[in-house]
Amino acid sequence: MEKILFKDYPDTTTPIDAENLNTMQDNIENGITTISQKNIATIYNPSALNITPSANYASTKLNLSDNVVVGNKLSVVSGGIKIGAGVSKIMVSGQVTIYRGTSKNGVGVDIRKNDDLFAYSRCNFVDWCEATATVTPVLESVQEGDIIYLCFKNADAVSQYTIQGQKSTALTVEVVE
Repeated sequence: MEKILFKDYPDTTTPIDAENLNTMQDNIENGITTISQKNIATIYNPSALNITPSANYASTKLNLSDNVVVGNKLSVVSGGIKIGAGVSKIMVSGQVTIYRGTSKNGVGVDIRKNDDLFAYSRCNFVDWCEATATVTPVLESVQEGDIIYLCFKNADAVSQYTIQGQKSTALTVEVVE
């Protein structure tokens, strides 16, 4: 953005001319475009995934295959959302809906930046049903090249779990700055 230094009257060095007026108009248009440009990505699976964890309390990255991406600062890679150039803060939310199978133990969702856990939620099954673990929006600092993953967290390794599809299991990342 080009800055025009205006001076008060009686100084006459600030001309109100077409060039300065056009510069102001360009600055306003560029500011509105920057503010209104959204960069959001959601990844999800269209159908159920069956998972048999390898260990108790294992965190398993979900290879979510379908996506909706708006803007050019986020991309989808290997089941995660990759952070592009010029991004320093993101808002992240995620949800995993799990069909219990044979387990009566708790399960949950982890959200990881690369391999580091930064947000999670846990839930317990009530009787024979589905459970949903949700991470409400969380602000996180990032840098170019970071990848955000949604992970399923189990309580035991003996049960097979079914991770539900059709956007009931999803990860969303929105660029804040």
